[in-house]
Amino acid sequence: MAGVCFGLHLGSTNICLALHKEGKTEVIANDAGDRVTPAVVAFTNNEISVGLAAKQGLVRNAASTVCNVKQVLGKDLQEMEQEMKNSGCKIITEGEMKYEIENDGKIYFYKPSDILVLLFKKMLGK
Repeated sequence: MAGVCFGLHLGSTNICLALHKEGKTEVIANDAGDRVTPAVVAFTNNEISVGLAAKQGLVRNAASTVCNVKQVLGKDLQEMEQEMKNSGCKIITEGEMKYEIENDGKIYFYKPSDILVLLFKKMLGK
């Protein structure tokens, strides 16, 4: 009996999920029917949007939207200078790196690993 395995690809701007079973690999479509999902997480009105909905609101909600999380993974604080300039949301580098997000009048802090968890949950349908 053959097993089933999955692969999760995190790119600079997108994320996708594929399943391999019975000798065939299939890229799984997301809830919008697309085979790739924008690797974007937005925080608005006590709500967290992931993927296309977050990307579509990026222009009006840049300060509370995290993009390009892959770009900061594994970088030391000195390498963060360019990413901090390009990010719409505030990046804190005191201690460990984290995003500062204001949502519904409150300040929240998210590590890059927290953002990855939200992206992975979206891809796994949770």
